[in-house]
Amino acid sequence: MMRKNKEDDGWRLDELHAILLEQIQDEVAAGKISEADIGPTMRKVIDEAVPVAARIWLDELSRRIPRMLREHRAMARGFVRRNIRRWKPGFDALEVLIVAAQEAGEAVNAVQRPTAVANSDYKFEALVGLHGRAVLVAREILWLMQGGFADRALGRWKTLHELAVVASFVQKHDVDVAERYLLHRTVRSAKAAEQYKEYETAAGLKPFDGAELAQLVAAREAICQKHGAEMREDWGWAAKALGKSKRITFFDIEKDVGLDHWRPRYRWASQDTHGNFRPNGSSLGMCEASEEMILVGPSNSGMIDPGQMVAHALVMATMPLLVLEPNFDRLATMRVLEVLRSEVGESFFVAENESLEAHERASTGLRSIAGRLTGRLREVTGLWA
Repeated sequence: MMRKNKEDDGWRLDELHAILLEQIQDEVAAGKISEADIGPTMRKVIDEAVPVAARIWLDELSRRIPRMLREHRAMARGFVRRNIRRWKPGFDALEVLIVAAQEAGEAVNAVQRPTAVANSDYKFEALVGLHGRAVLVAREILWLMQGGFADRALGRWKTLHELAVVASFVQKHDVDVAERYLLHRTVRSAKAAEQYKEYETAAGLKPFDGAELAQLVAAREAICQKHGAEMREDWGWAAKALGKSKRITFFDIEKDVGLDHWRPRYRWASQDTHGNFRPNGSSLGMCEASEEMILVGPSNSGMIDPGQMVAHALVMATMPLLVLEPNFDRLATMRVLEVLRSEVGESFFVAENESLEAHERASTGLRSIAGRLTGRLREVTGLWA
């Protein structure tokens, strides 16, 4: 964290400029240059001195790099240990859920893949891929939380929520939707390739192969000719199932599968992923701060919401795969995942309450010690009076 209006012990970034101004003012006072010459003189000195100053600072930084990295990495390791210790019940419960979801997906994939491949089962392929990505994103979120980045974890939850919603949509509708979903990858690849080609010179990129671009465009056109022009849109693969031809949004898909009640949380998770203004104290990482700071690093605050939300989204992303061909074992597995999901939320609340109570006890103990020391000091000074 970086405190506002705090005297910095590091780079001042105004000292050399102040020295330059003082020297030029002395030159003017001594009559060596006129006031009209101040601007040109400053520009000349800056042009000559900036490269020299930058080289000196780079040399000094290079000399300090080994020690600087050792110190910062040691601080980071210490923080992570303390953060994991504080939230251990919640982190453990979430990791158990992730492992259980992963193993459930692996089991379904192992049993159904041979038949699915033989039958070109697009729905199975789509759901397995979505579930694998969901498990990966959940692991990324857990890593971010353990590292102290609750707000980044919340932002990453957006992706997990989208995967869960899309999985629910694909599972709900017929195999044609799954096929359109898989084919849409080619449509998006062609669009990305065209954009790359448009800006490759300005961006200094390696030129995109013209033949490859032509193949992508031809593949896209064939897909759109077969499945409809709406496939060109970002969410166009879902248009037919929704009975719409234009302006399909993710919100439309959320509503179709009854998950639009997550919209407020989705918007909340979006507020820190763009360049919009956000007050310093409004982040999860600052929710326990006692003074105003600019958060520029990890914080051990605010893990409850992302912990609960990732647990819900991961289970939602796993259920469509389990109900693809439901049986006794898979129904029981669904129940297990629901129980584990509940335990995640409870465990994060327990972790927060226990850590706050421990902090309060420690603070009370320190105040008691301070009080006894103050009393003893008064006795001693009284004897000396």
